Amino acid sequence: RSATSGPGGEHSEKLQRAQVEAAGALRALTFNNAEHQGELIDAGVLQLLVDMLWSPNLDLPEQVAGIVMNLAESSESSRRTLVKLGAIPVLVKVIRCKVVMVSFVVHNLKHEKLESSPEALATFQGIVQRVVANIVGEGVQPKDVSTF
Repeated sequence: RSATSGPGGEHSEKLQRAQVEAAGALRALTFNNAEHQGELIDAGVLQLLVDMLWSPNLDLPEQVAGIVMNLAESSESSRRTLVKLGAIPVLVKVIRCKVVMVSFVVHNLKHEKLESSPEALATFQGIVQRVVANIVGEGVQPKDVSTF
């Protein structure tokens, strides 16, 4: 998603894709797996992960946020460390970006495709609400998503 130019552009793009894929794999490995969570925490990766949340590569922070949330589940100590490292403001930024992207998709689809079918619109609204709840938590209703 980020623009690259010049002779190193293709290499940079491949590196960015590899980072996203590696982060996705770590996210999957740490999901509900206390052993893998503990191994990453013991390896001292929390600061590196918080730093990666600021990446301009739009896909990387989303994957890293998943890893951070998985690791935060592992212990009170890891949650405190993440707070001290400044993870909360950047996690909020990542979540907001995701909600904005969902909002744009909903807005565009609503106006272009779904207006002619109230049943399809209602179904799509339900799906969007579940996606948003999955991203930001149950009961959270961003104004621009909940008010079609």
